[in-house]
Amino acid sequence: MRSAAFILFASFLGLPSCDQKTPVLSEDDVALVRNTFPTMTKECVERAKREGFEALNGPTDRCFPMQRQREWVGLWVNEFEGSRFCPAPATECKLTEYGTGTYLTFSEGQRPVSVDRFQDGAIFQIRFLGRKTQESGSFGHMGGNAHEIIVDRLISLQPRNGNSDNMAR
Repeated sequence: MRSAAFILFASFLGLPSCDQKTPVLSEDDVALVRNTFPTMTKECVERAKREGFEALNGPTDRCFPMQRQREWVGLWVNEFEGSRFCPAPATECKLTEYGTGTYLTFSEGQRPVSVDRFQDGAIFQIRFLGRKTQESGSFGHMGGNAHEIIVDRLISLQPRNGNSDNMAR
């Protein structure tokens, strides 16, 4: 009888039921997420509100609108904490100003196992099917790139001769 009385009392007070999650992020934290990532989908912001900042980890296309898949050709610079892409007809792929470049990531199973994740500036000629973020924002390592492209299907990848000649340090 006490249980029934408590449930009735709780429902009158408007207490959340056991299956409702209390937001993990404060309204100030949610505002920070929205200001930092203005192009993030509302669904991702809500997920972060309920589950915390960890909910934002994962593939970019889960939280940001992407352009349609298309074929891309260009240069890829594979670096420790970096992955630069410069579309053709680029003949070099130098570091850009913070917030301007394009970060390249690979869908699961598309990154060649023969390519070290932590190379120091190796340059490749690359051709792939991929999707680019619709709007500019903060992508890649430390949010230093305006866009991100996800490689959905790698078509070809060839090391470029003279790698060190094209590196900007």
